[in-house]
Parts: sequence; C-alpha cells; structure tokens
Amino acid sequence: MVYRPLVERLIAALGALVTHQVAYTAAAGLPRFGIEVPAAVDHGHLSAQWVIVAPLAVAAIAAFIVWQLRNLGFRTTLSGRRLGGLVAGFFIVQEIVEGLLASRSVWSVLTHPARTAGW
Repeated sequence: MVYRPLVERLIAALGALVTHQVAYTAAAGLPRFGIEVPAAVDHGHLSAQWVIVAPLAVAAIAAFIVWQLRNLGFRTTLSGRRLGGLVAGFFIVQEIVEGLLASRSVWSVLTHPARTAGW
C-alpha cells in the first residue's frame, strides 16, 4: 500500500523542517549569551518549504488519524465539506479576534490585507 510510506515520509519531512526552523531560530539568539555562531547560511527557502511541506504533512497526519479511527470502529457523519466550512469559520473568527486585539475594527479586519510581523 502506497499510503503508509507516503504518510511516513511526509511526517518525516515536517519533522525535519520543524527541527531546522527551531535550530536556526535558537542559533539566532545565542550571541545574546556570549556564544558565537558561525556565519549564517542563507535560509530564505524555509518559507517556501513551509508552504509546500506543512499542508501536505498536516493532510497526511489527518488522513492517518481518520484511518486509525476507522480501524477502531469510529464512525461520524462529518463530511469533508462540513469540516472545511468549520475550519474556514474558525479561521475567520481567529482573524477578527486578532484584529480586535490589535485595536482594529471588524470591518478593517475583513476588508484590508493581513499585516505580518516580520514573516
């Protein structure tokens, strides 16, 4: 079955990406503690890797969880369409709350592009 090796590789790719990100984020803070860090290597590609690897790995993990639950006899009426709607709804609520906490109006949050903090 192709499914299991694909899931394993996508989870491993996500693990490698997380480890890479954590290591370089931690290394950036080491000079504050008097620890010299070798000259940085260009890691501008990390954002592109996150965009590609993370959604695929999350989908693989979700599919694996569903597969395991079905093997245990768990059944639900939740459809992919309904789940997508719930995710979108929660995302919109999260964005509105973030905007309100940043002293923006609901209208401003819904009509203006997102602002990023150093991403």
